[in-house]
Amino acid sequence: MTEELGNEISEECLSFLRPETKSRRNLVLILLTIGETGFPHVCLLSPYQVVSRTRSELCFEVYPSSRTKRNLDSARKATLIIPESTALLYASGETEHLIDLIEPSPQSVYTLKVSSVLRDGSEDAPINSQMTFDASVIGLDYQKGFDAMLMSLESKKTGASD
Repeated sequence: MTEELGNEISEECLSFLRPETKSRRNLVLILLTIGETGFPHVCLLSPYQVVSRTRSELCFEVYPSSRTKRNLDSARKATLIIPESTALLYASGETEHLIDLIEPSPQSVYTLKVSSVLRDGSEDAPINSQMTFDASVIGLDYQKGFDAMLMSLESKKTGASD
């Protein structure tokens, strides 16, 4: 059953997407954009690629040459699917390009200004497992990218030049 939560993500999701949460969980997050054909386009992200600024503003990074970036620049809308312990959260809203990172690998950082949050789950059929990635393979690279994104967001917030 789907429940409307307004325009703020849950405390459970916020807790693992906060910038100060340095040790990220290895969950798979799903970013949906509108493709050039009008169909949804799926982009898999990790919590190392997503950080909350507030309960209604999230930042995320994508590859600068990706179809996802082209879709974001064109439609300027997205939905981020975030797993909770027994349900899924759908955070939808307008997107805006913030900054391009060069190091440690090229990434384009966007903000998602959340206008709608839905929780999808059922007490009769709770979700009892979540998609995860193998952190032993990519975790260190993700951590370096996460640290670079945090530094760039902090310098952007304080008005420092890149």
